[in-house]
Amino acid sequence: KFYVQQTEDIHMKSDPIIRSIDIGYGLTKYSYTDTSQNKISYDSFSSQAVPVSEINASAIKSKGKDNNAQDINIVNVGEEVFAVGKGIQHIDDTGESRITRRDYITSSGYKALFYGALTYINEDVIDLLIVALPVDRYSRYHDDLKNICKGTHHISDKKTVRVKEVEVILQPNGGLFSRMEEFNISRKNAIFDRYDIQILIDAGYKNINWVTADGLKVFFGQSSSHEHGIEDILKSLPHITNEHNLLKIDKHLTNGEKIKIDGKLINLNSHLPTAMNAIYGSMNALRNSVEYYESQVIDIYLVGGGAELLKSSIQDSFKWVDIHILDNPVFANVRGFQVMAEQSWERLKSEDAT
Repeated sequence: KFYVQQTEDIHMKSDPIIRSIDIGYGLTKYSYTDTSQNKISYDSFSSQAVPVSEINASAIKSKGKDNNAQDINIVNVGEEVFAVGKGIQHIDDTGESRITRRDYITSSGYKALFYGALTYINEDVIDLLIVALPVDRYSRYHDDLKNICKGTHHISDKKTVRVKEVEVILQPNGGLFSRMEEFNISRKNAIFDRYDIQILIDAGYKNINWVTADGLKVFFGQSSSHEHGIEDILKSLPHITNEHNLLKIDKHLTNGEKIKIDGKLINLNSHLPTAMNAIYGSMNALRNSVEYYESQVIDIYLVGGGAELLKSSIQDSFKWVDIHILDNPVFANVRGFQVMAEQSWERLKSEDAT
């Protein structure tokens, strides 16, 4: 299964309903209420939206548990119909349905992933939803994304969700708040000092995002994105073609496992140093972006599914800086979004009271 899950020790809030969604090129992450544990939990599914006809949709639904069809959601985006969800690899094992356009936020496939997340969240009404954009697309698509997410969404004949309020933030900012949350939960871990300069890097599937910050104060002139990410590293490995599921390969590499290709177990980890050259442009853009504060940088924090793979390259570029990978980095952003959402709700209530 090409999805991951995490449960947080956060008390469930019955009112209001506050949720977060992080739609990346690799995975779509979201927060939801785990009623069995009375907690806010986090889950994900592969960011693949497969167009289907009505006949195909019926066939998918009828295949049963043998191929995880219970984890495939059929969603309607206008006149288009898509299959999304945790069992999507049974329809598209190569990832060809992954959205790769730079303007993917305004595509029907993106909205299908959003609808998939709303379906898994399983709330009829969401009072406040936090979503995010890559740093270099924040200004251009902020209003578009807010309009896409806010309002009443007719996902299928049986599912309608109303999202009352939406806030759009910078994607790596979730990591900043997630780091603050970790610090507050475990104060004996004194790594985080809000008066030092930190860089928060989101190691994404198709791009790398970063914010430079003093505590939670972001320096926008030293924060940006670059279009080469973990996918470029994986595609640079020997024996890998477009027919292979890159998310599966990434998982094996992160775990230090051999990978079965063409019937043979192959150790690709030894080829990673050379493959890292594929993101040279991103590392160069990062160094140039933060040059003004470079000598003041104390710590760098990594989030995202590619955090482990990226760590060595980041350390090579910033040899004097301590590099930290946040707890369960795949969910670090969406965890931070949830913290921000709850704080935003308290702020909105205070403004209403005045």
